[in-house]
Amino acid sequence: MHCASERGGGIAGFLEIMRKLCSISPRRNIIFLANSGHELGNIGIEHYIISNPTLVKDAIAWIHLGANFAAANLTQFGLKTPPLVVSQASDMQIQELALKCMSNEGVKPDLSMPIGEIPPRSEAQNIHDGGGRYFSLIGTNNLFHHPEDRWPKAVDINKTTKFIRDLISLAIELTN
Repeated sequence: MHCASERGGGIAGFLEIMRKLCSISPRRNIIFLANSGHELGNIGIEHYIISNPTLVKDAIAWIHLGANFAAANLTQFGLKTPPLVVSQASDMQIQELALKCMSNEGVKPDLSMPIGEIPPRSEAQNIHDGGGRYFSLIGTNNLFHHPEDRWPKAVDINKTTKFIRDLISLAIELTN
């Protein structure tokens, strides 16, 4: 499997959050959205937003599962820098809730981007630009778009599993 650490964490998280929320009958409606077109200016989410113009602001919150948060530390194989996991949030309240949920499993982002100072990266920028509320988890990866980004070496399954459990906790908090 190519792009294992680039997309693997987001796909696994997407499916696990969906599985868990379907099993608990949350109070709020939930929309799961998988987008294409990231490398083309986020045209997938942009099209969805244009087709659903009130959703960005009307949603209680968006959880963005970005690329690379599953990346393994491959410095032992000669890569120069370890990967970083970065959080992005629209406001202090959702950031604090997310980081509280992320303390459950003993993992946390390596860096939280300052709120309001730097526009978020990836599809979270589309939510930001539309005035929506969001929490986003993205990462850095020495193997980004590299043919060696393959299972199992490139993925830190233990870290990824813990982040996904914490994101499930955040999703449950937001749906009740």
